[in-house]
Amino acid sequence: MKAAVDDLLTKKVKMSEADQAPKIEVINRYIQEKLTYYKALVEAMADDRNPDWEPLEMEFRKLVKGNGYID
Repeated sequence: MKAAVDDLLTKKVKMSEADQAPKIEVINRYIQEKLTYYKALVEAMADDRNPDWEPLEMEFRKLVKGNGYID
């Protein structure tokens, strides 16, 4: 993988920002494998989001009031 990334960086240095190069399969495959892995990991996690925004809203209002942005 390091050799593929080094090759890509060497090519990118010689290209303009708008230029496009052919895909490098080993890098694309690595990215796809990591995306698949992390998607499965996230989907297996319990949803621990807190839907109650009121404590955060109260802290935000204190911060804004303390800086004189609102009355």
